[in-house]
Amino acid sequence: MKILIADDTDSVRYALRLVLEYLGHEVVGFATDGQETIDKCKAMQPELVVMDVRMPLMDGLTCTSLLTKD
Repeated sequence: MKILIADDTDSVRYALRLVLEYLGHEVVGFATDGQETIDKCKAMQPELVVMDVRMPLMDGLTCTSLLTKD
């Protein structure tokens, strides 16, 4: 499965990548805020986004709401 990780904490992104790749998934990219997540989803077309709720510029709940409208 192609996965985009959206989290503003480096250590969390690193840990999630290790676990997801160990489980056989492909991490196609990272985002550090909600707007970057939206931009990367349009460009990369991930099958799944693992996203933090609290991020700068746009929180994860607002970002999820906007992504599901497309």
